[in-house]
Amino acid sequence: MLPLRESGERPPLFCFHPVSGIGWKYANILRYIDRDRPVYSLQARGIASDERLPLDADEMVQDYLAEVRLVQPKGPYHLLGWSFGGSVAQKIAIELQRAGDEVALLAVLDTYPEAGLDGDDEDPVLESTIVEMMKDYVRSGSENAEDEAADIASLAAGLDLEKIDGVVKNIERISRAISLERYEGDVVLFVASQGKSDPSVLSEAWARYVGGSLEVHQIDSTHSDMMNSGPVEEIGRVVGRKLGDLRELS
Repeated sequence: MLPLRESGERPPLFCFHPVSGIGWKYANILRYIDRDRPVYSLQARGIASDERLPLDADEMVQDYLAEVRLVQPKGPYHLLGWSFGGSVAQKIAIELQRAGDEVALLAVLDTYPEAGLDGDDEDPVLESTIVEMMKDYVRSGSENAEDEAADIASLAAGLDLEKIDGVVKNIERISRAISLERYEGDVVLFVASQGKSDPSVLSEAWARYVGGSLEVHQIDSTHSDMMNSGPVEEIGRVVGRKLGDLRELS
């Protein structure tokens, strides 16, 4: 659990890592979330220390669910996941519902709920150049983060990129086998329109896994740039509005 902002009295926003396993890029969304709301990011085990890696998605979900409950024992819960993290967030939302807890927000950023979707120039799951991507994360840092999280990227300086590559390969393996169930609630879906021949394919695929309303927002971005300047502003304002932290888009 990476605290991006620990202070605040409102129920936290929990953000789940993409296939990189890293969560500090979510710091860029902080300026759109009320300062009275804590924000946490779930990062993959094995990133910062030597730990046993999860064997499958169920083990990962139960592990992350336990971490969430340590911070917030009862709902309402607010969950956000980017790429692979969207699948994890959706599965955790189902587990919370089954336990009788309220999920007030489930936001999914360009997550593919099933394998084999056609018409995409950019692979939504696998990152074959993960080490180069991580170096880019270190260089770019939290470019749009507010002051309280401006040094988040410095955490990357001592990370072992070879170790991260092993963690990511494990996540890739899990991502190939992960399967989603129908979630009986509302979902806010953000679709990165760049690199897709037909962005509507993603929302149509998600419709099968949503029992409530599916609110879709197309973002003029590539899959990998959604937490960068521009796209994150549009995403952040929608998320902030859904949380009640921003009353309307400007």
